[in-house]
Amino acid sequence: MIWIFQDVALSFDGFLKQEFVMDWISRLRAQSRKLHEKAHRLPFFQALWRHQLPLESFVTQLRCLAVIHGAMEKFLAAHEFQEPFRTLMEGYRPKLPLLLQDLDLYRERWIVNVLPAVEKALRIADRILVLSEENNTALVGFFYTLEGSTQGGRIMEPHVQKTFSIPEGQGTAFFSCYGEHTQDRWQGFLYALAHAAMDASAQETVIKASGELFEALLEVYDKLFPFLEDQLGHHVVSLNPEAGQHPIPSDERELRASVAAAHRCWNAFPYFEMRYGDRGKRFAASDAAWLTTLCNLEVGALIDQVFWLADVLSVRGIPTWLLENQLRMLHEELMKARPEEMARYERLLLTSDVLRSRRASAFSEEKMVAFGHELKERFFRGSNGPWKDLCLVLAAATADEVSGIQGSLEGVLSWLRSFVKDTDLDTDALKQLLETRARSHP
Repeated sequence: MIWIFQDVALSFDGFLKQEFVMDWISRLRAQSRKLHEKAHRLPFFQALWRHQLPLESFVTQLRCLAVIHGAMEKFLAAHEFQEPFRTLMEGYRPKLPLLLQDLDLYRERWIVNVLPAVEKALRIADRILVLSEENNTALVGFFYTLEGSTQGGRIMEPHVQKTFSIPEGQGTAFFSCYGEHTQDRWQGFLYALAHAAMDASAQETVIKASGELFEALLEVYDKLFPFLEDQLGHHVVSLNPEAGQHPIPSDERELRASVAAAHRCWNAFPYFEMRYGDRGKRFAASDAAWLTTLCNLEVGALIDQVFWLADVLSVRGIPTWLLENQLRMLHEELMKARPEEMARYERLLLTSDVLRSRRASAFSEEKMVAFGHELKERFFRGSNGPWKDLCLVLAAATADEVSGIQGSLEGVLSWLRSFVKDTDLDTDALKQLLETRARSHP
């Protein structure tokens, strides 16, 4: 929201009279003012002030900001106890949850994206990833630009509500992020930045990086409006702003079916919610959409792709058995949406069967289910909660281990130890039984 820098300069007036505001902060402020003047002339903001901005531009803006803030907040979460980020984050409110909340208002409308703007946003996210490895000081400048953009949110809110007929109190959580405490939060951020222990070289890095991000955001907004009709389309960021860049179906019916299958599978296995939460649910949707695109491959290539995915997911805590079920549900939903494409969709069913055959050849379905029941009776008898489902997941991970996917058991156990740390569950005994069963299985 680069337009909001209109208030950044004003918020510094009180600080200029205090001794702790150093010259480099003043130069940072001057740079922001100059770039804001450039932003104010962009057609996107002119159209918004006139209440004529297309909905595609506005919703794509929210998605682009979700991509960028998601990348930045992943970095901040990993550095929240390191200076200067620890002090700068005092009173900080994450923006990605607010953007997702606002986007939820449009979830069922399947609004297409302005694709060139999304590409620009993804480049910024990639840049944040690179800097997180190479130059954390530069990300202080990125943080300054992003946090400064919250200024004036309440000024924007009525324009957004009027332009898109949004009821009061809905769809503008991001714009009113700090509410009546906006100025207090911003001045606290500036105070912390002014007192951060940075030499002249680090200060120059912050100034340069802040300008770099601001210019990159200008490019995003320049692409958002105006746009050409052939620049509109579906993109995976519509399903999951953290998914990066991978193909999804261009057909809306297939997209809807993919998401429906992902949600069916998610709801069928409580383990997913227990372990992965809302973020995992978004990845379930984007992954299902990617799986749908594999129907365009020849059967052999599709099986190779899914086997690769199965092996990767298994060691990360999602046994092959769960992917088999996802493929079957995906096939069912796609057939309901586009039965005329049966020949393509049958490849998913065939792939699920091949996956199941690999697992069953080492650990039959009947034995897997029986082992899951044994685990429930031995370790969770009388316990409340979705333990039956969890025991089946543990049995499925054992089956994967037997079939040759090393690390499958630890992929589940590593999470389970933390999940049950305040209970009486003997995870050492559980691990010993699982590993013994895996080793002794013929």
